[in-house]
Amino acid sequence: MSTKPDPALIDDLVVANHILVNQGVLDGFGHISVRDPANPQRFFIARSMAPALVQADDILACDLDSNVIDERGRKTYLERFIHGEIFKLRPDVNAVIHSHSPSVIPFGVTGARLRPICHMSGFLGATTPVFEIRHAAGENSDLLVRSHALGKALAEVLGPNPVALMRGHGSVAVGSSIKQVVYRAIYTESNARLQAMSMPLGEISYLTDGEARATAEMNDQHLDRPWQMWKRDAQQARYSHTPKMHIPTPTPWRELTQARLDWAYDQTQHAPNLNEVLQACAAHSQAVQAGLQARGLHQRHAYGEHPDEALDWY
Repeated sequence: MSTKPDPALIDDLVVANHILVNQGVLDGFGHISVRDPANPQRFFIARSMAPALVQADDILACDLDSNVIDERGRKTYLERFIHGEIFKLRPDVNAVIHSHSPSVIPFGVTGARLRPICHMSGFLGATTPVFEIRHAAGENSDLLVRSHALGKALAEVLGPNPVALMRGHGSVAVGSSIKQVVYRAIYTESNARLQAMSMPLGEISYLTDGEARATAEMNDQHLDRPWQMWKRDAQQARYSHTPKMHIPTPTPWRELTQARLDWAYDQTQHAPNLNEVLQACAAHSQAVQAGLQARGLHQRHAYGEHPDEALDWY
């Protein structure tokens, strides 16, 4: 079977990496994968690199044993087993995110349960399990899911849930699509932050199981709305922060591409009412000129043969 991926799917995977960084879910670490809809026995994931720098050429295909297909000297993440083992155990899952988003960490180490506090995070449901790696790797591991056995143990703790916390490490979120899993990862972090802010204030009224289900179903119908905004924001942020070595087109001035320079010099980008402003300035200038001419304060000096090659002195 051909390993050539769907370009639109790869584009969404690249954009998802950038969105997750821009939204504070990923930083220099963490990763997202997507199952190949043409071959459910493999998935796509970036080579081992910072998510903010991922481009289409950095995407690799792996089988469900987490072996890179057509490796060509390229390596993917050490914790790729998180993705392979979850895809094995959960045929309903088509996208996986592993992150170290900071607000989530305390709920994996304190015993405080992460529960849905607002309608945007109803997908969390009544139970967000915590993966204790000591049960599978003992007391002296580096906490990384670096083997099939550890990946399988994490997948089993995740079970049918959309999110699992990883004690002292981070979390994993799963979804039926890239857009859904990105939404879930972002709002898991948001819910954790809001819950931590609310706990000192008094007893929290969490969503009921029924409210959680209803809000999750409702939000799943509108995943494209935040996706388009997050995509735009991530693209705009990259204009300012793209490193030189990853700019795909020539850069005529510093790190700016020609397209970015054209945008900067297009005055309508900075003043959408440019024509009205120019008309007002022209009218004001003509009125001033007429007044000065009436007072005999105008002289015109030619510096060439063409009528336009002249200066007006006042």
